[in-house]
Amino acid sequence: MRNEKSIEIRSIEQKKIDNILEVAFEMYIEEKNYNLIYKIQGGIEKVPLLCDAVVVSFIVYAVKYGLSFYSKYPITQKLYYNLTKHVIPQLSLANKTENAMIHIDMPITDEIFDSSWVGTGISLGVDSFATMHEYLE
Repeated sequence: MRNEKSIEIRSIEQKKIDNILEVAFEMYIEEKNYNLIYKIQGGIEKVPLLCDAVVVSFIVYAVKYGLSFYSKYPITQKLYYNLTKHVIPQLSLANKTENAMIHIDMPITDEIFDSSWVGTGISLGVDSFATMHEYLE
């Protein structure tokens, strides 16, 4: 446990249920335990044990509330670079609190994701519709 306000990713587990791969992240956020579960369809057998999905999912929340990321599991080098050099500084400028600059304290790997995967939220805005249009079969 850390004294600093943080999002700590403690474990990553995968299990196949029928044709769905469940990837579960055990997390500790501000003195509470959580389980975040992603369900991946399409015959995927396993995914790399990386923190990228969690960090991307929580980056805006983390900057807003001044929560740094910690884990023994790695983050990809490309994502780490883009977050620390571009995304976090820009989000921090928009966040007027004094704790806006956060840290990502986890190993860095140059492992590359299969580029055929695409994830998006669906805000009903033009960007999410464009992503769906471009990548859905």
